[in-house]
This record gives sequence, C-alpha cells and structure tokens, in this order.
Amino acid sequence: MPAYTVLFDGSAGSGIQPIHAIDPTHAVQLMKGLYPDAALQVIPQAALEGSNPLLLLRTWMAQLDAGQAASA
Repeated sequence: MPAYTVLFDGSAGSGIQPIHAIDPTHAVQLMKGLYPDAALQVIPQAALEGSNPLLLLRTWMAQLDAGQAASA
C-alpha cells in the first residue's frame, strides 16, 4: 500500500500522521474515523522528500486560520 502523510486539525488536536492507504480517499476515510471533525490534507509520502513536515503543518494551519477568519 502506498504511504501518505496526513495533516490534521480539529477539536482533538493537530498534527502529522503517516498512514498507509490504498489511495488519498482511503487515507481520508481512515483519518475521519479517528478525527471526525478534523480538516485534513493528504500528501503522498514521496512528495515530502527534503521537506520539513513541521513547517508544512504550520503553514497549512495558518492557511486554515486565514480562511476561517475570512469566512467569519
């Protein structure tokens, strides 16, 4: 099974979760079972080569916050 990294942010917390899934949709289904109200971003593991996952998480969360502030 392919490897993915899932960024998540919800009432149970925020973080980075490596996961093996059939495809990105399957990765979302698996993560929604753990974090039903979380916003999710699925990234193929290979796309993260040379990236800083924590910086990626911080940037993504800032974008989420900006989007929520704009819609409020």
